[in-house]
Amino acid sequence: MKRIWLVLFVAGLLAPAWAKDGVKMTFAPPAALVATETEKETTVRELAAPAHGLQQKDTYVTEKRVRYEIHTSVKGFTVSETLLSVRVLHDGAADQPDPFDRCLLNNPVTFSLDGTGKLLRVLGVEKVITQGHDDLSTDDQKELGQMLDADKLAQSFRSDWQVSVGALLGRTVKHGAAWSAQGDTFLPDGTLGTYTETTKAGDTAALGERTGVALHFANDLDKKAFGRALSRVFNANEPDGPPVTWKVTEASQQGERLVDTTLLLDLHATQQTVTRAQASGPDGKPMTMTLTSTAESTLVFGDAPDPSVWRAPATAT
Repeated sequence: MKRIWLVLFVAGLLAPAWAKDGVKMTFAPPAALVATETEKETTVRELAAPAHGLQQKDTYVTEKRVRYEIHTSVKGFTVSETLLSVRVLHDGAADQPDPFDRCLLNNPVTFSLDGTGKLLRVLGVEKVITQGHDDLSTDDQKELGQMLDADKLAQSFRSDWQVSVGALLGRTVKHGAAWSAQGDTFLPDGTLGTYTETTKAGDTAALGERTGVALHFANDLDKKAFGRALSRVFNANEPDGPPVTWKVTEASQQGERLVDTTLLLDLHATQQTVTRAQASGPDGKPMTMTLTSTAESTLVFGDAPDPSVWRAPATAT
């Protein structure tokens, strides 16, 4: 099923459907719709301290399945997003998922919308937080920080929706048009940081019965805030040593989304993230840290097959 979908995707991109006056982005789904997103992300973390002969490299591969359900409601629509499964490999060996993913697993987060698609409320964060308190260790809960705060978590979901969907709602997108939106995202210590995302419209493409618009995006996080958060995490893990201050020199993300023009969901997306930081170790010698990740996701209407093996709550192995 996935291979067939990708063939259709490529074929669609070979035949761009230009619209002279642009394409109006609207939220006009059917009364009920189910879709499954599959995502694969590869992250490489490198830590180097040449003066001490340290050169550490870790590779993580994460595969996820997310179910989207759209229904009509009294106020308009609801869009529910549920993490169904997650599988993680660390240097080729099975590993437990990120603590936050274990909180999200099987807990729907629902976006309540009015009749035009405008966001009204985010529902379901309380269950995510409850699962975190019930299933995670004290150390994992401490690591998540404000991710287990209902207001902060809802704020991050609202921000993600507004940047990726709200900024498109009602917009007439023309080839080459660009715009910016500011959002909030969680930093390594579980606090919220701000970023500005700039989007530029590319071609439109027919994909089976769907029409999508290619959107190129790029954003930069607040490097100073990122550095403070990274320093707090590093020093918390080394409580017996002198504090180390990390300076983030790059915190960027870019990619491309093929967005459905009447659902405003990503039919296909790719993303590249780079973080570089440097610091002086306890002995004054330089250290460097680099995080790079690439991710790709595809959306299939209906239920997609599940290739993953990790479906249980956090208490399972």
